[in-house]
Amino acid sequence: MSFSERQIANLYDWYADLENRLTTIIQVFPITDFTEAGNVYTPRLNSVLVESGAIADSLFRKLFPNNARRRDGKPIKRDRAVITDYYLILEPSLRLVSTTSLLMTPVPAILKPFEGWTGRSSPNWWKQYNSLKHDRLSNKSSISLTDAVSALCALHQLMTKVSDILKYSLRFGWVQTGGYNPDVIFDYLQTDKMPFFLAYTKIFCTPLQPVSWSSDRDIKPFHFENRERLMTYLGRMT
Repeated sequence: MSFSERQIANLYDWYADLENRLTTIIQVFPITDFTEAGNVYTPRLNSVLVESGAIADSLFRKLFPNNARRRDGKPIKRDRAVITDYYLILEPSLRLVSTTSLLMTPVPAILKPFEGWTGRSSPNWWKQYNSLKHDRLSNKSSISLTDAVSALCALHQLMTKVSDILKYSLRFGWVQTGGYNPDVIFDYLQTDKMPFFLAYTKIFCTPLQPVSWSSDRDIKPFHFENRERLMTYLGRMT
């Protein structure tokens, strides 16, 4: 598995475009309560969800090994793998189910877009992605703001799990040095021993190592090396 520098640059650019489109919608429908965002529907959300899901699907497939087998011993062809196969083969190393993000809108919210993902079930945003992918006319009005935000957050989290992608996070502003030598951070970004750094986008903040957050009060900015933006957003160090 490898990505070219051009592919990764295009991926970051595509992600930024999706987040810009989503941010424009959020400016019209501000998220002051994330549960209520499930009642917000507009056709403009459809492309955000479909593209986020499609990119995530492509990344999963790129990461998927050629010689994988299901629990019953049957082989899985990479081009035939589905979301539950991704869970069985990739989740033990990705640890997406335990990954938590902060949604940095006027009222903060804790997001766990892969919660409920198992070898038998998929997250709701993925179900919505599949339904919309196969029939946009019938399902176009069923996509909520919650679905679109969750799908983009899931893509954001997945991108932080792939070392080939993450190593460019300094260039694209997702990770800051926190006062460290950039060479040291660059080396860390290519290993699974990354210390407590955060990946920021316009609206998401995700620890590079899974942490357990149930609410914004669980977040302790002083635990993280590149804490400045998080500290400013929350208005506190502890």
